[in-house]
Amino acid sequence: MSRFKISIITLIAAFALTAAAGIAPGSYGVNIHFMWEYKRVPREFMMLKQGGINWVRSDFCWNYQEKSPGKWDFSRYDAAMELAAKNKLNVLPILTYAPKWHSPAYKNLPAWLDYVRRNLKRYGSQIGAWEIWNEHNYGMFWPKPNPDNYLSLLKPTADLIRKEAPGAKIILGGTSQIPMRYIEKLFKGGAGDYFDVMNVHPYNWYDPPEFGLGMQLLKLRKLMKKYNIDKDIWITETGWPT
Repeated sequence: MSRFKISIITLIAAFALTAAAGIAPGSYGVNIHFMWEYKRVPREFMMLKQGGINWVRSDFCWNYQEKSPGKWDFSRYDAAMELAAKNKLNVLPILTYAPKWHSPAYKNLPAWLDYVRRNLKRYGSQIGAWEIWNEHNYGMFWPKPNPDNYLSLLKPTADLIRKEAPGAKIILGGTSQIPMRYIEKLFKGGAGDYFDVMNVHPYNWYDPPEFGLGMQLLKLRKLMKKYNIDKDIWITETGWPT
C-alpha cells in the first residue's frame, strides 16, 4: 500500500482489469483495514452494499493475529467476516506482515506456513482468492526488497493454498507501481507457476491514475507473454495522490 494511503482513506480498486479488456460488472472493491477500522466496519460495509461495490480487500496481518508468541486473536477478523457474509461482500485477504519474533517471514517459513494454514482453515470456506504479501518490492513493507526472497515465500505458500484450499485463486502480492525489471526477475525465477492472477498497484504520484495506464499494462502483458504467462491482471490498489 502506498505511502500516500492512510488508514482513514479507502482507495477504490478495479479487481478484474486486464490489458485487453475493460472493466467487468461487479469488479470494483475498496481497501479496508479490519484491524484498525473495526469500529467503522459495520457502517463501511453498509455503504459498500448501498453503492453496489461487492469486493473488500484487507490485510490479514500475522502480527495482529499473533500479538505475542503463541497467543492468537482472530476476534476482529471473525466479526468482519461475519458482516461481510451478511452484506454479501467478497473478501480478498492479504497474507502479510510477520511479528517481530518471526521476521523476516521468508526466513521463518514453518511459522509463516502455520499462520497461513490457520487462516485457510478458519476462513477458507468464505474466501475464493488469497493475495500473498503486499508491495514486496517496496522497502516500507518488505525491507531490502529482493525477488529471490519473495519467491522463497511465494512458492511454499502457493503449494499450501493449493493443497488446503483447492480451487482458490492465488493472487501475486501487488507490486508498488509496475516495476518491470523486478517483475521480470520474478518470472525468471519461475513465479508464473505459483500464482493464478498477476497483481499491480499502478499509482502515478503526480498524474491522474489512468495516465499512461493502458500502455503500462500492454508492456506488462508483453512481458508475461515472453514467459508464457497467460493470466489475468488485477489492480488491487490505485488512487489519486493527496
